[in-house]
Amino acid sequence: MAFKPEKFTYQPLEEPMEFRLLELLPGERDDPLNCSLYHSSLTSHPHYYAVSYTWGTPGLFQEIELNGVAHPIQANLFDFLQQLRLPDAPATLWVDALCINQSDILEKNIQVPLMGAIYSIAKSVLVWLGPQADGSEEYFDSCNQITSES
Repeated sequence: MAFKPEKFTYQPLEEPMEFRLLELLPGERDDPLNCSLYHSSLTSHPHYYAVSYTWGTPGLFQEIELNGVAHPIQANLFDFLQQLRLPDAPATLWVDALCINQSDILEKNIQVPLMGAIYSIAKSVLVWLGPQADGSEEYFDSCNQITSES
């Protein structure tokens, strides 16, 4: 992956109801992950999926291309984005670790109280617990069976 050598820089949010959305660009499973962040407003009711996930093991990182530059993300989030990515269409997401500037305490103090609204106006909430492991697929198969019998 040919990244620009600079570090990713967040553009400041300027309006009280403004937030960022992540566009996951299309690609095949093993292609590098390319994403872009852009500003939107809760009052414009954009179409996006909110993501709820476990942050995973601290210190395990993978790199994505974010607005054209390298940006490290937790390995668990990388796995999720890799699984979710479509080969032929972008996906618009709200992911707290990327859509909120985690190193800006003032921004976090403004954005965290908006999270209820962010989740409630999302098209849907996607939950990622991690890749299947230790027989987890059997659990979900049994849940599907119970649901289909109801």
